[in-house]
Amino acid sequence: MFADVGRVLGPVLNLVVKALVQPPQQGAGTVKEPVRLDSRVRLPGKQLERSLSPKHIDALVEQLSHRLESVRLHDFKVLGESDWNPAVAAVGATLRSLGPIGVTEAIQLNLSHHSLVERALQADPDRPQRELLSGAGTVVYHRLLDESCRHVIEFITQRPEFRQRVDVELIRRTAALQESLDAALERAHLTPEDREFERRYSDLVLRKLDSLQLFGVTLSKNEAYPLSTAYLSLSAAQESGRRKPRAGSRLDLAASQRLRVHDALADTSRILIRGEAGSGKTTLLQWLAINLVKEEGQLPGGWTPAVPFFIPLRRYALRDLPTPEQFTKEIAPALSGEAPDKWVQRVMRSGRAVVLIDGVDELPAAKRNEIWKWLHDLVVSYEDARYVITSRPPAADATIVVPDDFKTFLLLPMGSADVRTFVRQWHSALASTKREGTEPNRLKQYELDLLDKLAQRRDLRRLATNPLLCALTCALHIDRYRQLPRDRIGLYQAALEMLLVRRDEAKEIAGDGVLLSQKDQEMLLAQLAYWLVRNGRSDVDREEALRRLRKYLAAMSHITAKPSQVLDYLLLRSGVLREPVKGRIDFLHKTFQEYLAAQAILDEGDIDYLTKHAHEDSWREVVVMAVGHGRRDERENIIRSLIMPDNDLDPEDSNRKILVAAACLEHPGALDPDLAATVKRLLRRLVPPKTAIAAEQLAEAGDIVLDLVPDPSTLSDDEGLYLLQLINRFHPEDTLPVLARIAASPRPAIRRKLAAFWPQVAPEEYARSVLALMDLSDVAVVARGEGQLHSLQHIDGLRRLIVDGHSGGLHSLSRATVLETAAFVSCQLEGFEAAALRHLKVLDLCNTTIENGLDAAASPSVQELSLIGNATARGGANLAGEFSRIFSLFPNLSKLTVDWSLVASNVPHAVAPGQSLKSLNLLSSATFARFLDGIYKTFSPRELQPLGWRRPSMHQFTGNVGIEEITLVGWPSREELIMMQKLPSLTTLRVIAVRDDLRRKIHADGGIYPYPGLQTGLQESLLNLRNLRNLDLILIDSLGSTFDLQESFDAADLTWLPPYLSRVIRPKSMVEVTLNGNSPR
Repeated sequence: MFADVGRVLGPVLNLVVKALVQPPQQGAGTVKEPVRLDSRVRLPGKQLERSLSPKHIDALVEQLSHRLESVRLHDFKVLGESDWNPAVAAVGATLRSLGPIGVTEAIQLNLSHHSLVERALQADPDRPQRELLSGAGTVVYHRLLDESCRHVIEFITQRPEFRQRVDVELIRRTAALQESLDAALERAHLTPEDREFERRYSDLVLRKLDSLQLFGVTLSKNEAYPLSTAYLSLSAAQESGRRKPRAGSRLDLAASQRLRVHDALADTSRILIRGEAGSGKTTLLQWLAINLVKEEGQLPGGWTPAVPFFIPLRRYALRDLPTPEQFTKEIAPALSGEAPDKWVQRVMRSGRAVVLIDGVDELPAAKRNEIWKWLHDLVVSYEDARYVITSRPPAADATIVVPDDFKTFLLLPMGSADVRTFVRQWHSALASTKREGTEPNRLKQYELDLLDKLAQRRDLRRLATNPLLCALTCALHIDRYRQLPRDRIGLYQAALEMLLVRRDEAKEIAGDGVLLSQKDQEMLLAQLAYWLVRNGRSDVDREEALRRLRKYLAAMSHITAKPSQVLDYLLLRSGVLREPVKGRIDFLHKTFQEYLAAQAILDEGDIDYLTKHAHEDSWREVVVMAVGHGRRDERENIIRSLIMPDNDLDPEDSNRKILVAAACLEHPGALDPDLAATVKRLLRRLVPPKTAIAAEQLAEAGDIVLDLVPDPSTLSDDEGLYLLQLINRFHPEDTLPVLARIAASPRPAIRRKLAAFWPQVAPEEYARSVLALMDLSDVAVVARGEGQLHSLQHIDGLRRLIVDGHSGGLHSLSRATVLETAAFVSCQLEGFEAAALRHLKVLDLCNTTIENGLDAAASPSVQELSLIGNATARGGANLAGEFSRIFSLFPNLSKLTVDWSLVASNVPHAVAPGQSLKSLNLLSSATFARFLDGIYKTFSPRELQPLGWRRPSMHQFTGNVGIEEITLVGWPSREELIMMQKLPSLTTLRVIAVRDDLRRKIHADGGIYPYPGLQTGLQESLLNLRNLRNLDLILIDSLGSTFDLQESFDAADLTWLPPYLSRVIRPKSMVEVTLNGNSPR
């Protein structure tokens, strides 16, 4: 019987099993054998999960770690389970920090696993340090993270909805691109000839600038690698103290905040970037140029396609600065003659031009004033174009008044995470050249070994602080078979040996009949470098170079080759000299020019000439290099000359010589102890800095100043803040003990800076050694990312907190039992910790969503609540019901701030009144929160421009009769004034309004500004609100990426006030009128 049943049901069961057991979905093919994370059996009606959940992450990491077991046994033989397992666990933690990853997130990353890796490292930047991974363990972490991200992308592309979403996204992006292109072409009035020339010009930008030469390899064309794929975005800090910032931009927060340069560039159209030698300024401009000509979908966030004009100022040392007609000649000299008439001018006027001006410091000092006049003329003539200009700090210091509202950023030393990323990218780039001896396995061993050395050797970490020094370290590590110098001079010396001799010897390359030893080459190059430095030049024309060589060769009778042959040899074989533009010759990097010039000065015995010019910015590095080159007697002679009083110099120049002398102490050679002590004593008088200029100049002395920080209890606010500005210039790991000392300061302004801006060290280390020891009773700690948030558990007594950009739970706040003020900006929260709500008085939610809605944050202790920037429950489904009972959730609420996003989310027309409400702020968007008291005074939301001017109406808050203070965007309507008359306790009205000419412009542009003009608003408010005692008017003059405010309120400004206010009502009234916080003078 059973056999008969089996024969009947067998085929049926076979079909059922086949239907239930699903083959793996086809993905994008990013990996050959994807890890299967979906169940093999799928019941009818059960859908595949749409995103990568924590359980998927655990399964993925576990399976990949097993797959890589063979790699471990081969490449990491010495790595035990105690090192391997923490690295695997760290990868899982980093991936979980990203939150749910679905089709939307994958499309935003353009399905790039590299972008996913970068986002993961940004979300969890210091995981290896927190887990105390070894050097090899850190390498395993990064390798496994890279492999995991490949599988994550594959998993997402297997989702059933992926193809439909891709089709929709493709249509959307194509339409947006076409719309953007059409608008740009219409605005620029481009002809077909214009478009064709622009296409050819953009192609040349990519072909000429999208390559970077590797130090330590032959500099032929086929050995450059794509800059667009290998570039490491640099960190910078805005120098807000140099110039008055506009109100409101997130770039104005403080000089010590680190951010990536491409983020800074997305927020401003005029920028000055200052950076020390080797910090990557020229490479940065190249990277900007090639990214600006890419298609819109490939641009960094916040960027739009543009036409770059790259202008290296070194070419104009002896000629006039270029006019717009000449801008194309630097990149496309041959093509420039075919440009349509006035093409550059049309592009500049269209707003699509980005002028990239490189190297103010490479112009002679006498010509630098000319650059600012030239730049001002450009900006005034083409104010819609964008401008980026670079310089070493001394050539564009705080005494220089850069015109036309340029924001200034300082490139910062690379943190340990950046250095590790650079090392990996450098070796990958070298492998891509497919040169002999660059087999991937061999290079990987060099990479792992160097990463391990960096983890173990502090001297090496202090050396590799910028892209140039990192590149030299990587190249020398290979060239010298993993034996590396321990100081800068040794590094440059080894690099020259590698470039001048060992490279050709290793390849058995003949010198085409020219026989030059390493010493011969160094002497000739040194003399040429010295001539360039003495004449304030960065390059030389070919004929002048030949004349110089002819003179030098006359004293070198053993060299029989002609000067032209020697010059060709140096250009072709030395690797130090180059001819980037036909007929113009310069050094591969200005640092090599300075190193060789210092050598020639010592050979010539020109120490007196050297020290005479030591205070000039173009000579500083040469002096420091000379001390590194010199014998002990030469070193001491130079340093004594630097600190010797000179009555012919002003005090500032004398101090600069002292700073140069202090910088010379970094070299490891023997030195008279009394002389070194004298230098430190003179330097100590300059610490702490009293001005931003002094802080900037003190950085030139090097990290020796970190040993001279005075007792923090003696610091004034300004001294402490300038001192932190100075400390920010050094390697973060070296500054931690100093920051721990300064944390003892009694000054809130100093502690506020320390609490808001974490250096690039392990967050737990900073929390334990600095924040945990600091008085936090009157300052807010700002936590960005999971790493910093997790570290808060090490801080007792946390009372004020700002969380920026967090996704997930708040378990790290379980110990924050005395928290009184909490602000969440751009967060996606799963809920709140009950312990953190126990004593919470102020809760601010800006651009923040809560998984379970406002119920999760309900607390009777909260007295002030801010819901702005669509601070809603996820999806907004429960918001209307929640907000209608806001005073039930927060029964003791006395201050409420909301904006139009709540109204747009269908909040009911009336909110049940609360008897305790005293202050009500009705804004149009999160942008205006910066005008209120509280955290937004110092921490601005990322939304920089208003979405509109409409705000919630007073009618939604009828019944709140105890209100004493109201803030409104735009003047109150007549209906609102009638309602306000029924508020007997209302004494203060704050209005954020625009001037009449801006109001007319908003209307002309099709915008909505549904409020009366200035005179009508003032008149009706003052006449109808008889009990008013304070009218605080915040008047906006103009809009851009930021607001411009009317600065003062004196007699000249009274012309815009209605006569009745200044002559009739005000003398009889008790109303005090203020404009942007200023009373009339």
